[in-house]
Amino acid sequence: MQVLAFTAGGDGVKSVPVSCHTEQDVPGSPSAVKALLMTPDSILVSWKAPELPNGIVNQYTVYIQEGSEDARSQKVSPSQLNYEASGLKKKERYNFWVTASTNVGEGEASKTVTIAPGTRVPAKIASFDNTFSVSYREDVKLPCQAVGAPLPEIQWKIKGTPYAASERVRLLPEGSLLVREVTRDDAGEYTCTVENMYGQDTVTHQLQVQAPPYPPHLSLASTTTTSITIKVKPRKEEETPIHGYTVHYKPEFGDWETTQIGNSLQDYTIENLWCGTRYQLYVRAYNGIGTGEGSDVINTRTKGSAPAVPDANRFIEGSASSVTLHLSAWSDGGCPMLYFVVEYRGKGNQDWTLVSNSVKPGGNFVVLDLSPATWYNLRVTAHNNAGSTVAEYEFATLTLTGGTIAPARETSEKENPLLAMLMNLNLVVPAAAAIMVIIAAIVVICVIKGRNNGHKGLLWLLCYSVQLLFHFHFV
Repeated sequence: MQVLAFTAGGDGVKSVPVSCHTEQDVPGSPSAVKALLMTPDSILVSWKAPELPNGIVNQYTVYIQEGSEDARSQKVSPSQLNYEASGLKKKERYNFWVTASTNVGEGEASKTVTIAPGTRVPAKIASFDNTFSVSYREDVKLPCQAVGAPLPEIQWKIKGTPYAASERVRLLPEGSLLVREVTRDDAGEYTCTVENMYGQDTVTHQLQVQAPPYPPHLSLASTTTTSITIKVKPRKEEETPIHGYTVHYKPEFGDWETTQIGNSLQDYTIENLWCGTRYQLYVRAYNGIGTGEGSDVINTRTKGSAPAVPDANRFIEGSASSVTLHLSAWSDGGCPMLYFVVEYRGKGNQDWTLVSNSVKPGGNFVVLDLSPATWYNLRVTAHNNAGSTVAEYEFATLTLTGGTIAPARETSEKENPLLAMLMNLNLVVPAAAAIMVIIAAIVVICVIKGRNNGHKGLLWLLCYSVQLLFHFHFV
């Protein structure tokens, strides 16, 4: 038992649990009893525990009456639900009944069963039809205690299908069926049938598995810049009462967080989330047995986007030696600005100069110590929870007299094809080498032919022309 106080603001903290019980009383009678012939001179009496024990049963008493004689009794341990009476007379009728006892006293007697030993011993089952409720992943033994002579054949059916041995389900020597680490799929009807040449008997058990809940149905209802609303519903096949749900969620680059909600809520809103951020969510239901498997994972994001780049004429205001940045010109994309990073460099330079990497949003920011009448490149990176945006601008400081300067002009490779080709050393060097080889070869040919040919004047003229060409290109 636990106690808590409550006010209009809600329930308080529960007290420390205290265990207690009512006073014991005499128990009710055993709920069922049967007597079965085991051999021609022995009978097995079996019974079920009282439905109303009214305390802790500490013993059972079996009464045996032969004909009209006075009954004799036999005490039996509370863990034992059968008793074998042996040395009986054939064809003599015997009456049997059973009582249960607590510390207060002996309870009412069960109904009386009558049987007479005989030469034929038909197949019978001492166990009773029963319903077994087992927790998830526990082992359970379904009894089928058979008697008869000759020994009866035992057959089990699981939900109408003949039993087949497996790693988890096996038949024990006394006829019981052992199911290890039960799952939801094991729930259902189990039937044991015994048979010999003199008779047949059947017992049917219902196995109920008290398992954690099924994965619930999870769907997305809506999102805002800082919240996500989800819908949670139990599965249709859910049988065990659900106590509540655990919601698991995490941002794209963050750690998992959890929150618990009651079983009566179908819509739940997760608050205080990051704006414009991707989130993963799933839900697990729990009951008195434990926590079930997780639902399907939902991938979504809160509303909002990275900052939007403003126009230069609204953002930049220059002077001769500084430039003022109007930070409020940036659009935050629905997510509050976190900070800005500001860098600049002279036009044509490769390296950026960092002015600040933690400029607070709002108001203006001034970049100082610039040269008058000079062109610059400006790079600004704006950050919010949804991401970052990089913007580059080109601006010129004013002259000392407050005037503007002409736009900077760059000479492109398209305006001077020859310069572009000469700048490409991969083309110039191989071409020059090839020309030198050709000219050298022509000179050698001219010299050789000039010695052996009568047209010395023409050869001399050709060689002289090649020498002039060589001098023009490479000297």
